[in-house]
Amino acid sequence: MTLACVYTLNRKDGEMAICVYVDDLIIGCNNDKLRNIIVGLIRDKYGIKDQGQLDFVLGVEIIHRKDGILLSQEAYIDRLLERHNMQDCNPASTPLSPSLNLTRDPDGVSVDETLYRSIIGGLAYCMYSTRPDIAFSVSKLSRYLNDPKKSHLIAAKEVIRDLKST
Repeated sequence: MTLACVYTLNRKDGEMAICVYVDDLIIGCNNDKLRNIIVGLIRDKYGIKDQGQLDFVLGVEIIHRKDGILLSQEAYIDRLLERHNMQDCNPASTPLSPSLNLTRDPDGVSVDETLYRSIIGGLAYCMYSTRPDIAFSVSKLSRYLNDPKKSHLIAAKEVIRDLKST
């Protein structure tokens, strides 16, 4: 069983959030002195090691900038493209054409369910992490996880091609 928890501390001298995922902690604080005190207490009690500034977590790259942070899944998307032999594909300008009418297509050519589910799972992870713009497309394509047809696979690959372009 996996437990994920977020703990917060709000004080006059600062605010802190500690995200716990299995045996990893992500600590954010707007006051360095408060952060050092709390991290010191945790280190003394549990023997943690401070790995410094967060730069990568669960397939998401954290890019620190002067005006804030940027979350990127470029490396994950590159691996998704490679996994499905699409690294050299032409990019698409939209995730899924709004006029595309997907149906159960009982007479269509069946495709490998495992392949289709793998693509939809990869797209869903992107959607939940950094790409809410593909939510409609992923939702629509998820309707066909059982008995996907060639038309569904083509549409799913169109979403991957959109990820490549952006």
